[in-house]
Amino acid sequence: MSTQTATSESRYLSYSQAARYLSVSLGTLRRMVERGEVRAYPVGERLIRFDRAELDQLVRGDEEAAQ
Repeated sequence: MSTQTATSESRYLSYSQAARYLSVSLGTLRRMVERGEVRAYPVGERLIRFDRAELDQLVRGDEEAAQ
């Protein structure tokens, strides 16, 4: 059984985790979502998650694949 935490293994990140992962502020990440630069996935009524694989593509500059 793995002893790693769920956060280090999770494919989906919260707003704050995604902002840290991209090295941007929460406000910048929210604007990126509003402009359609980053895809956000609603989970339930209030919870939003970001796909780590898509964020990796964005960081590498592969914007078409991230959308």
